[in-house]
Amino acid sequence: MTTKVFKFIKTRDKETIIIGGIFTYAILNVYSKQILKSLLIILLLFIVIKAITIVYKLYFKNFTLTSDINIIDGMTGTEFEDYLADIFQAKGYNIKLTPRSGDYGVDLILRKRRNKIAVQVKCYTSNIGVDAIQEVIAGRIYWRTKEAMVITNRFFTPNAQKLAKKSDVKLVDRDSLIKLIR
Repeated sequence: MTTKVFKFIKTRDKETIIIGGIFTYAILNVYSKQILKSLLIILLLFIVIKAITIVYKLYFKNFTLTSDINIIDGMTGTEFEDYLADIFQAKGYNIKLTPRSGDYGVDLILRKRRNKIAVQVKCYTSNIGVDAIQEVIAGRIYWRTKEAMVITNRFFTPNAQKLAKKSDVKLVDRDSLIKLIR
């Protein structure tokens, strides 16, 4: 499965190859005593690459918002966990994937500086009830994190929202997920 994060990394690698080729060309031209021509070509190609990058990012960002959520709806729970790990890693978090079974209600542990967050991930076809909140509360204690979060591709029931509010568990529903993956 190719995610948005991997597509961006591949794009960055292509830019690096192109820029490396430009510099190689420039060095060859410098030795050919065509310094001014080389500098102008480097500047022009750099501007073109930056323009293409900006257009690509704008197009990619707008195009994938609805398609990403539809792709997520077709994922398995494990694929969704891996996808979110990539997203959070791209946002600067250190990621720990917990064991697939016996995880004590936590699928991911996010770390950024001293902040440690226990995350329960639910990729379902129906709304999420209190069970997911209860699991991540237990997981927060077991994994010794200060914060807890449940992320889903659906929405939370009113009872789940009440329990989360009382237990200081952050909820990321379908609408918040779309904003998160931008």
